[in-house]
Amino acid sequence: MSGISKRAMAERRRSDSFYNYGSTVRKTEYEYLPERRTEQRSVPSVTSSKEPETEIMYAAEQRRIPFKALRNFVFIAVLFAIFAFVISGYASISAANLENQKLLKNIKELETDQEILELSLRQSRDLTVLQSRAEQLGYSFAESDQIRYVEIDVPEDVAAEEEPAGFNIFDLLDKIRSVFN
Repeated sequence: MSGISKRAMAERRRSDSFYNYGSTVRKTEYEYLPERRTEQRSVPSVTSSKEPETEIMYAAEQRRIPFKALRNFVFIAVLFAIFAFVISGYASISAANLENQKLLKNIKELETDQEILELSLRQSRDLTVLQSRAEQLGYSFAESDQIRYVEIDVPEDVAAEEEPAGFNIFDLLDKIRSVFN
């Protein structure tokens, strides 16, 4: 077995029997494979016996093959463009969602800061806190002899503040009453 190659052993196994009797030579599998044919296109000649319409149709068929290849290329390019557009859309949506998440996080932080500031403002305006702070500083309530009243003289040339123009129900009622009187 050492003198026989692996290829020869494989050929023997493929044959009907292991031994080769007589001069009969069995063909191996690769001898049965068909030969590759090369495509031969005939070029229409002026002296051919074919009709002119047939020659034009044959020429059109020859041109159709590159057209099919071009059509397939365009189809693939359009599909690629559509997929690229869809993916870019998803990317922009993802970026917008990320930005929204950042803004929501910032809003929550600002709301907590606002609550803390409102709480400190409420505490600073609380009367009990003000009274205790005043007592710490040595202040007390004013007695009646310590209270002074101030009168302010308003010059006549200063115009009084007018109420903003808006809907006044009493003016409307006066107008309705004046119509019926």
